[in-house]
Amino acid sequence: MALDFNITLGYSSLVPYEYHKDQLDVDVDVCTFPDEYHKDLTQNSSVVILMIVLYMVITVMALLGNLLVIWIVWINSHMHTVTNYYIVNLAVSDLLVAALVVPLKLLEYTAPCRWHIFRSDGLCSVVYYLLPVFVFASVLTLAAISIERYYAIVHPLSAMTVNSKSRTKKIIAVTWILPFIVAGPYIFSKSYAFTIHSEIGSISREICNDRFNEIDIAIHGDSARVGEFRKGYFMALFWVIYVVPSAMILITCVKIAISLLKPILPESAAIARTETNRRQEENKRKVAKMVVVIALTFIASWTPFYLVNIISQLQQDSFLKKSNFIFTMLITHFCGFINSCLNPIIYTAMSQKFRRSFIDIFKRVWLSYVCSKAHVTQ
Repeated sequence: MALDFNITLGYSSLVPYEYHKDQLDVDVDVCTFPDEYHKDLTQNSSVVILMIVLYMVITVMALLGNLLVIWIVWINSHMHTVTNYYIVNLAVSDLLVAALVVPLKLLEYTAPCRWHIFRSDGLCSVVYYLLPVFVFASVLTLAAISIERYYAIVHPLSAMTVNSKSRTKKIIAVTWILPFIVAGPYIFSKSYAFTIHSEIGSISREICNDRFNEIDIAIHGDSARVGEFRKGYFMALFWVIYVVPSAMILITCVKIAISLLKPILPESAAIARTETNRRQEENKRKVAKMVVVIALTFIASWTPFYLVNIISQLQQDSFLKKSNFIFTMLITHFCGFINSCLNPIIYTAMSQKFRRSFIDIFKRVWLSYVCSKAHVTQ
């Protein structure tokens, strides 16, 4: 029985088509069946330790950074702007990724099978469903931010009517409702156990996988057509949730960048440029630059993950069947997850308001610490 790779948008797994733990005798140790030759760098314990450390670092940074972003916007009424609403929505998504998805994905790909963390199909359904929801919500939010900044910079008069706060709240609701709907098939998931060995060593894992093959059999009643639903669903999501929004982000970012290259004129035929108007225009441009960096960082972070998914789907004989399946999953997920801790850094570097608020919070924390130490010594 040969192991096979089912790579789908949002998650990937290493499973044999015929194998299922319910089909095994109760006395068989599922952690040792099947035991196949597969070379993977995670069979080296040093690699696993390094990945655990890296995942823990980005988890802590993402949690602290995004909590601060949400808190800063919440307590400062002057920061309750349309753009900051989107930024908070993005921070909420990043916070949920860091709090729920990153630790669970790390455990899925590094925890020994004997721990049986993912033996529950219910837990697998939750894990399998959450990541695509949060990623989809993030990319839709970024598309909305890019469009909002495009109107604010390129068509400022239209922005006054298009980007109202009430409209923004409705758009934010859509950025969550749509992902929860389109990611629905991921709810039907199961856990799978396996052992792989090579000259590097041997590892066993109990991970999660979709049940798209069962959907094919239920629809067509023919095992020969297994894989059709997975490929069709994946390709549809790839275009609708990644390619189209990413194209919108890139197009608006290019137009914003072109507009930013133009000098701020002392006055315009449409609007008399007072000093206040000029400062407002400069602030809009600074925010637009930050949005462009955030959007491009997101695309750069998640592109390796999506490239691996699309290539493995289109290849007749997936390159992941040959070696480094688990290591590739850890690296591509890490590239995507690191985006969750980069956004607060970008806000701090490019936004004076966020930077001042961050510094003010750190000063308060430091003073509280110093005062508490002084009180103890007395």
